Amino acid sequence: MKKLFLVLSMVAVVAAANAQTVDEIVKKNYQAQGYDKLQKATSIYVEGKTVQMGTELPMVMQMKSDGKVKVTMSFNGMDIVTAYDGQKGWMINPMTGSDTPVEIPAEQLEEIKKNDMYHSQLQTLLSAGKLNLSGEEDVNGKPAYKLEGEQANGSKIYFFVDKDSFLLVKTSVSVNAMGQDMTVDSYVKETGDVDGFKYPKLSATFVNGQESGSVSFDKFELNKEIDDAIFMMK
Repeated sequence: MKKLFLVLSMVAVVAAANAQTVDEIVKKNYQAQGYDKLQKATSIYVEGKTVQMGTELPMVMQMKSDGKVKVTMSFNGMDIVTAYDGQKGWMINPMTGSDTPVEIPAEQLEEIKKNDMYHSQLQTLLSAGKLNLSGEEDVNGKPAYKLEGEQANGSKIYFFVDKDSFLLVKTSVSVNAMGQDMTVDSYVKETGDVDGFKYPKLSATFVNGQESGSVSFDKFELNKEIDDAIFMMK
């Protein structure tokens, strides 16, 4: 009986040593991704493309350390722009038949701010008390921590952090489009590294288990000179 107690005690000690709290996971992810190094950069400039249902859309993403962000996507010679100048957001969508900038309602700004790579979404949700550890799952055959976050609209988003590298390897959300519920999963297929910051160089998107598109970054540059004027609505 004494030996059994000792064995069980050792198992409990090992389990406690291997257990990770959500705070520890987020901290290690922050360090592994290199967010601390990214904070030293004055700007982020990205060129890439997104592929949606077979259609390729070139894009340019520009960010500054004070929260400004602008994303420009090209389609059939037209530029679709979404931007945030640090106080308000705006967009230009020629698909609506107008090239006039339109201010984005405050309740929709969170979607634009998600494009700001300076900030860890995990850290932001943790600080707001909206992130919990909900277990573990395998991602591409490797164990990962599963974290559940609550978005601004109240919906859930799941993050999967690799147990070995502590890099983010997958996100998962449920959305409703045209009356249909869909699960959208995004897998990091390739990771790039610039000055110690690790970013998703290639991600693949799956809708209800079927691959539907991808996002790739062909150029990732830090400290590029970017005029503040490009973020302002004109």
